[in-house]
Amino acid sequence: MAAKIAPTVTFEFEFVNVDGEEDIRELTMRSARLIPNEVFRQSRGNSTEATWLLLEWGMDADTLAWWDSIPNSVNMDPLMAAWQKASEVDIPKSEVSSEQ
Repeated sequence: MAAKIAPTVTFEFEFVNVDGEEDIRELTMRSARLIPNEVFRQSRGNSTEATWLLLEWGMDADTLAWWDSIPNSVNMDPLMAAWQKASEVDIPKSEVSSEQ
């Protein structure tokens, strides 16, 4: 019998806030181990679309509202890496994103 997967994971994310200061936020997101295939199917071949669909799937409304409020210059890669690490999984990359 497979081990039960935790429905959420919590991790810290470091970023530069709207005041230009370094900040740390504790985030709780749905475990990346539970991402439905539909998310990947809907965004195949478009890594940007895939990233947004993944974040929208993984974040609750409050976390997504926070994400929408931080500067666009914040790099998503460290967030995605921290989420995957906390979930103990590697999110598959599309052929397009792996070529870039």
